[in-house]
Amino acid sequence: MVVRDGLASHIGRRDYALAADGGNIVSRLTSGPASMPGSPETHPALVLLRDNLHGGRCWVIEGTQAQVSICTPERIRLRSVTIDHVPQQVAEDPKQAPRRMRVWGAVDGRENMAEYAGYLASTSSVLRDGPVITQGWTFLHLVDFEYDLFGTNHVQTFPLDSSVWDLKMDFGVFVVEILDNWGSSRCMPGVTLYKC
Repeated sequence: MVVRDGLASHIGRRDYALAADGGNIVSRLTSGPASMPGSPETHPALVLLRDNLHGGRCWVIEGTQAQVSICTPERIRLRSVTIDHVPQQVAEDPKQAPRRMRVWGAVDGRENMAEYAGYLASTSSVLRDGPVITQGWTFLHLVDFEYDLFGTNHVQTFPLDSSVWDLKMDFGVFVVEILDNWGSSRCMPGVTLYKC
């Protein structure tokens, strides 16, 4: 029953971050080294975008600021973000799990830039700075959320804020930031991006 319920929420939904389906890491917008010495990978964070039926994909990061940037194979109107961390019951160090996270979308294209400018003019409560690493790109804050280390499911999905969803903007590049964790070194978990 629990397995069926857990799978039911994901069956039939395409994961736009999945590497096998064209998702990739944008190295210049991602924390840490661009590649491991002797590794054929484009970036060590690519592990986050691999399909893993055992769950708990994790990229260990050093430092106080951590972010990963994901390029989807096509522009999407993001609906929700799913975080897949190692279940607390089997994790070597459960405190590596992220706690507070933030997601940004890179704004580009004439229509999106116009929509973004109108949104900024209409509200004063929006975060305007973008993630720590921007490389000159313009970003829209999509959602903040807290991963529940003690939740009943280690795979947790977070919908976009309704004010952002109502903008009907689409994005091809996303940044996921870890703002803090549960008390140990930072571990960026697997990330899944779903559109409407």
